[in-house]
Amino acid sequence: MQATERKHGLTLQQKATLAPLLTRLELPSRLRSDVVVWLARLEPLSLPQLAAAGLSSDELATARRSRDEHRATSRALLRFVLGRALGHPPHRLQFASGTRGKPFLVTPRSGQHYQFSVSHSQDRGLIALSPTGVTVGVDVEHVSDFDEIEEVAELLLPAGARRELRDAADATLRLDVFYRHWTRLEAVAKLSGMGLGTIAQPRDRYVRITELTPEPGLVAALAAAQHAEGAVGRSEGQAALKNRSR
Repeated sequence: MQATERKHGLTLQQKATLAPLLTRLELPSRLRSDVVVWLARLEPLSLPQLAAAGLSSDELATARRSRDEHRATSRALLRFVLGRALGHPPHRLQFASGTRGKPFLVTPRSGQHYQFSVSHSQDRGLIALSPTGVTVGVDVEHVSDFDEIEEVAELLLPAGARRELRDAADATLRLDVFYRHWTRLEAVAKLSGMGLGTIAQPRDRYVRITELTPEPGLVAALAAAQHAEGAVGRSEGQAALKNRSR
């Protein structure tokens, strides 16, 4: 019965449950042909709903153990977005991780050039997808003050950002400066698969960073690196797949 209900690889139940949780964001014209970004409402889903969404047995086991219900919904939405883009059943998507931990698609082969990145903060998430092979990294944060903001900035933000933070005229501007630079840094880290401690600032001139404001109270950034013409080389996922086939 389920197979007869499928359209473009998705069941009616998947579309009814997951599609309303996604809102496509407007991007600058220079990115629109290569990257799509969705804002995701990470409403808690029951285990039967997660199973129907196509989560693997390992993902379902993790969802049972975890107290982070939003992460499981984020995973379900990633499978939904990729399945819809590829016309492939979400439960048949297979993932692997590169040496730096950045995930990539193994199955179907038609989607191995797709690049994606996911981030979530509390009950909101972002999913970035590039069907043209542009490597992407995305980060989203709820804006809230915390006591260690100066210490975190001193440890991880580049010198220019720290100066801008010290010069902020008031608390509101201070938070805006911190989260704007923090999300930029996180987005680049997710693009490369490297940890924050190894990236002091986005140095690669081929990486373009776009600041996003998905909704009030959220700050986000998208990092995109074009691999065409050998600009920054083959993505880690593509390189890993090539090594597997040897």
